[in-house]
Amino acid sequence: MFYHKDGIVRLSRSLEFLKSNPIQNFLWIDLNDVDEEIENELEDFLKIYIQEEEEMIEIEMSSRYIETNDTLIVNSNFLLSNFETDPVSFILKNNILVTVRSEELISFHETVKRYRPIPKTILLVPTCWLHSWRPEWSSMPT
Repeated sequence: MFYHKDGIVRLSRSLEFLKSNPIQNFLWIDLNDVDEEIENELEDFLKIYIQEEEEMIEIEMSSRYIETNDTLIVNSNFLLSNFETDPVSFILKNNILVTVRSEELISFHETVKRYRPIPKTILLVPTCWLHSWRPEWSSMPT
């Protein structure tokens, strides 16, 4: 889970930490092949619905984009190194991104590497800019 504190983006892997801190501090929760129990706890806490992998595949084929009053869900297939695909669900609610996947994906690994402790103001730029983020920018004054 990525969150910001004191103007810095930080990482925590504790569900209890999520429950004990202000929800508005959280930016991204990446669920990579987590237990159903953890998914259920997160669903209850965040008031979201996490689709089963079969649902993600089915919905991805018919509708990649679902929007409700307070939630945006986007499903997409990611290419694996063996040229098979893995469905990933992106859920955006209350300015928190939740990603749900079952495989280790290079693009996620590279994104996590970029989220070293950096000023949260970097996150205010358009998302497409994050792909061209440079390490030296993290030392820029805020």
